[in-house]
Amino acid sequence: MRLLLFPGFFMLLCRFPAAPARPRPSFASRLAGVAMSLAGLAGLAAMPALAQEQAGAGSGAPAQADAPEDYAFHGQTTYIWQRKPSFGAAYSGANSLTADRAKSYSFSTTLDLGVRLWRGAEFHFNPEVTQGVPFSELHGLGGPSNGELAKVSSTNPVFYRARAFVRQTWGLGGGSEQVDADFNQLAGSVDKRRVVLTAGNFGVLDVFDQNEFGSDPRTQFMNWSFMAHGSFDYPADARGYNWGAALEYIGDMWSVRLGHFLQPVESNGLELDTRMFEHYGDILEFEKRYNLAGQPGVARLLLWRNKARMGAFSDALQLGAATGATPDVANVREEHAKIGAGLSLMQRVNESLGVFARANTPAACSTAMPGAGRATWWAWRCR
Repeated sequence: MRLLLFPGFFMLLCRFPAAPARPRPSFASRLAGVAMSLAGLAGLAAMPALAQEQAGAGSGAPAQADAPEDYAFHGQTTYIWQRKPSFGAAYSGANSLTADRAKSYSFSTTLDLGVRLWRGAEFHFNPEVTQGVPFSELHGLGGPSNGELAKVSSTNPVFYRARAFVRQTWGLGGGSEQVDADFNQLAGSVDKRRVVLTAGNFGVLDVFDQNEFGSDPRTQFMNWSFMAHGSFDYPADARGYNWGAALEYIGDMWSVRLGHFLQPVESNGLELDTRMFEHYGDILEFEKRYNLAGQPGVARLLLWRNKARMGAFSDALQLGAATGATPDVANVREEHAKIGAGLSLMQRVNESLGVFARANTPAACSTAMPGAGRATWWAWRCR
């Protein structure tokens, strides 16, 4: 359990294998049923592997640390509770953060079912359950205080497929390195120089704009603003997932990544536009790894281009001024291409402290895609 205090908010983040303790009876029964069912499924599936490991240890056979995993089962459950005090406001509208005292929470459970298909290939399937209540229906905050609420669509548990993708790795030599078992990652040995193709249903942020200090609101900074570049309108459905493909070259001290993804039919909608060569999002990322004072660091340049039917804010303002109506980007949607760029730096100071900074800007007029703007900021995180 972690207790986090931020200006204006009191936040309690709990990570546990089952439902949160002592909530309201109806809420508790739903969460307990969902979490215990998924945890039980993972436990039953892992029993053969555990028995095999114990048998090997009892026979005195040498451990094979580098033996690749043929399958793996992982699970996570996160419950985040937040509360804000009341405050004075000279103006409050329909899209404002409520000035009244309020509470918010999110609950999510995700299961990773991974299997090795053939040499260098693995498949992962992630069923997910979410539930929650945001502050003011996510209105009124430039950076909502809980990134998990991007996936929440109901005050009742909602079950859906989060990911279903294949990852193929081709080794190019240069020695080998060990890949540890992790969520959506099978343990094994890979070449230090390699090409990796990821295709299917996954999230753009699973591959691009990675940040070991602040990309995951479940274990790191919870505010949406830390999850990616502020102006990075990465293509995704309302829950943050998508269909597409990403190709990576990973070298000794540098990498390059290229991705092509679907766009949503409407901004922040669940339905995706399957016309992937008419409406799409293209992403290109360059990465340089280095060492500074004996500590590793990473510099990344991210470039992106979104092509979709979008409404420009400038067009909506002009139409509103000409007609006297309230500006609405839905009334001025047409074919647009929006491009942007971002630079990020991450530096480890020691084993317990790291710092990172991001600077980004869109290079075209702002449109009705989420996250439009300009941002330059820095942060640090202790582990």
